[in-house]
Amino acid sequence: MTVFVGEVVKGKFIPDSPSEFGLAYCEHEGKRVVVNIGRYHQKRSNAQNKYFWAVPIKLISAKTGYTPEQAHDAIVNELHYELCNGKNGQAIKVPKPTRNLTTVEFMELIAKIQHWADEFFEGLYIPSPNESGYEI
Repeated sequence: MTVFVGEVVKGKFIPDSPSEFGLAYCEHEGKRVVVNIGRYHQKRSNAQNKYFWAVPIKLISAKTGYTPEQAHDAIVNELHYELCNGKNGQAIKVPKPTRNLTTVEFMELIAKIQHWADEFFEGLYIPSPNESGYEI
């Protein structure tokens, strides 16, 4: 399935890539199709991702001796998961990928990481992006 982003103007969908949209639209001539409409939310930015790996992950990695990947996994397992039903109806934690976060959700995760690091590592300070020289 191809996803197209655009804007609704005066009741009409105006795709960001009109020619690609037109080609995809024509490919389905005479066929039943599914159209999903929802509010567009920008995914986390490259700058946010760079900050994430360069600041919180690096500091937690240094504090714990974990590799950056292990520190990432520990954060996701501890702070960014959903509860699902396991065997016998027990709730289990299932890590959620950070790559699908919106820019706002990503900043909420950073705030959780900062609070968690301060408590769990007894004062480990994770500077915010604007404090660390990373503009996001």
